[in-house]
Amino acid sequence: MTLNCLHLRFCGCQVPERKSLSLIYAFFLSAPGTTPNKTKTLPFVVFKNLKATSKSGSQTDAQLAGYAGLQLHLIRYEDMWKLVDTGKMCATAEDVTRGDSDAVDHLIVHKVPGQSSNNVYGYQVNIGQESAPQKMTMLQHGVYFLVFSNCGSFDQAVISGQVVVKNSHGYLPANEYGKMPFYAIMTAVTVVVFLIWSLICIRWWKVLFNIHLSIGSLCFVAILESIAWFVYLFSWNEGGAESVALFSISIFLSVSRNTLSYMLILSACLGWGVTKPLLDGGTICRMVSLSVVYISLNVVREVVLADRHTQSVPVPFVILCLLPVSCMNGGIFYWIFAALSNLMETLEAQGQSAKLGLFQKLWWVLVLAIAFAFVVLLGQVK
Repeated sequence: MTLNCLHLRFCGCQVPERKSLSLIYAFFLSAPGTTPNKTKTLPFVVFKNLKATSKSGSQTDAQLAGYAGLQLHLIRYEDMWKLVDTGKMCATAEDVTRGDSDAVDHLIVHKVPGQSSNNVYGYQVNIGQESAPQKMTMLQHGVYFLVFSNCGSFDQAVISGQVVVKNSHGYLPANEYGKMPFYAIMTAVTVVVFLIWSLICIRWWKVLFNIHLSIGSLCFVAILESIAWFVYLFSWNEGGAESVALFSISIFLSVSRNTLSYMLILSACLGWGVTKPLLDGGTICRMVSLSVVYISLNVVREVVLADRHTQSVPVPFVILCLLPVSCMNGGIFYWIFAALSNLMETLEAQGQSAKLGLFQKLWWVLVLAIAFAFVVLLGQVK
C-alpha cells in the first residue's frame, strides 16, 4: 500500500480477516471556502481500478466472482461508532429484510436519527474483476476514516487499486494546507533577514569572526528549508502525489537548520568569537560527532511524527523514537548551560560587563526554550 495522503494506492495488500474490519487511513477534509484558496468547489472521493485477487490454491477468482464481503467505506470519525456496531457489523438475511443492509455479507451502516444523509461513502470490491470507477461528492467536512471490511468467509486475497480524495483547495489534507502560505511567508522573511545580515557583514568585514559567517550560513539554510517545504506542499496540493524526494530534502534541511542553531549557541557559550577566536580541535570533533548522531535520530523522529495523524502508530513506538532525541536535547542543553556558566564567570573576571549582560539574558532565553520544548514534547506524544 502506497500512502500519498489524499491519494491512496493499494498494491497487493492483504484483505482483512473474515468477519472483521480495518481502519486503513485518515483523510482530513476542509469545508468549502474555509481554506485560503476559496474555489467554492465541493470535495469528492474517487474509487478506481479496485479489485481483489484470490491467493487460495483451492478457490479461484472465477469461483469467487460473486463474493460480496469486501467493501471500502469513508466514514466520519465522530460518527464512526454510532454508525458501525463491531458486535454486530455483518449483515444477514434478517438484516436485509429489516432494511438494515442492502445485501447479505455487507457491512451494516446504521442511519443517524434525524439526518437525511449519514455522510458515508461506500464501494464494493469484487474478486477477479475490476469494479467500475465511482466518484462521490463529499458534503460534510471533518476527519474521515477509510474502513476496509470483510464480512464474508474468505480472506485469502489481496487488493489493488486507488482511492483519491480531493479537497476544495486541492489534494492537500485540511490539516496541512495552512503550512503552504506559512512557508511562503517564512521564505520572504528569511530572505530579508539574510540580506540584512549580509549587508551588516559587508559593512564590518574587516572585524568579522568565523561565527558571524556561520550565522549567515544558518540564515541561508533557513531559506532553503522554507523553499523546500513550500515546493513540497505546493506540488502535493496540485498533483495529488506526495513526493518522497522533496519530503526527504525538507526533513533533512529542517533537522540540519535546527542542529546548526544548537551548535552555534554552544559555540558562542564556549567562547568562540567572544573570548577566543577559535575552538580547540577536540571540542570541534565532539560537536561534529554529536551533530551527525543528532541529525540521524531527528530524521527518524520527524518521519514517525509525520505519519502519526493518518496512520495507526503505537504510542510506545512514538515514545521510543522521541526518547533518544529528548535525551540528546537534554545533554546538549546541559553542555550549553555548563559552558555558559563558565563563560559568564570569565567575562565577570575580565570586567566585560556589556558582554556579561548579554549572556545573562541568553541564560533566561534558554530556560524559556527548555520549558517550551518540554510542552512540545508532551504534545508530540499525545
